[in-house]
Amino acid sequence: MPWVIGTDEAGYGPNLGPLVIGATVWHYGGALPLETALAKLAQAVCPSDDRTVAIADSKKLYSPGVGLARLESCLLAALAACGVSPDDARDVWALLAPASLTSLNAETMYAATHAHWPVACQADVVAAQCRELTAILDAHGWRLVNVNCRALFPREFNAEVRRLGNKAHVLSQATLELAAQAVATTTDDDVLVCCDKHGGRNRYMGVLQHCFADGWLTPRCEGAALSSYDCRMSDRNLRIEFRARGECQPPTALASMAAKYLRELAMHAFNAFWCGHVKDLRPTAGYPGDAVRFHEQVAAARETLGIEVDAFWRER
Repeated sequence: MPWVIGTDEAGYGPNLGPLVIGATVWHYGGALPLETALAKLAQAVCPSDDRTVAIADSKKLYSPGVGLARLESCLLAALAACGVSPDDARDVWALLAPASLTSLNAETMYAATHAHWPVACQADVVAAQCRELTAILDAHGWRLVNVNCRALFPREFNAEVRRLGNKAHVLSQATLELAAQAVATTTDDDVLVCCDKHGGRNRYMGVLQHCFADGWLTPRCEGAALSSYDCRMSDRNLRIEFRARGECQPPTALASMAAKYLRELAMHAFNAFWCGHVKDLRPTAGYPGDAVRFHEQVAAARETLGIEVDAFWRER
């Protein structure tokens, strides 16, 4: 299976800001069994004192206390390695999540621009890390082909929850729709789709049948550690896996990094917007608890600005 697609999300739990889903497309041209090749690649790009570049779960590269610089530089280096070089933060959205750019522009809360580019790291660091990552990928027989994302801002997120019944279904359907789009960009060879587990969910057959309607799906196993499915398309085979701690695999880890970075850009703009309208307002990451505090503090300004609750607050 020379094609590997990884997916992951950022912002599933918060009440404020978007849910962002990432998908990355890779091609393997080496001779090792794919599981072995993935394990060796994971070892080669994990955070280390011996190298500056890393591809890892976004939680290992970013925290509010540490800041955005390392996540940003490593993601931008990976994008440069597949020929994507954004000119500014808005261009990141245009290149990685073009289908979500209209929603971003429609919600003035998220439309604030950033004062400089890159936002937190240095451009020369990105260039050096790109060279480092390119050498690692070449040495291990891998090619990073594409990174794509989808963001569901509160208005769309709420509408999808009402349509599908709960946010777990929203996450699974949006993720697999993005994965199906990524599969459509690949050619000829078989494909492995690697997803992180969606909460405690073990069964995905229904949503897979919806998103891969042209394929013949067969469950291989459905359990807490792994849910795996074979999908026979007209011309090739897909294997779709949902793994506990799936972000340990580089394709899923990079999807996590891209999703987290776009969400942080959105939340930076969101906080800048509201801090400009409410004096002495403390920024928020949007998670339950603090989100309620923030909601209450901006309520008067929101009503004055005519911004609907449905565009501001995620119901689930």
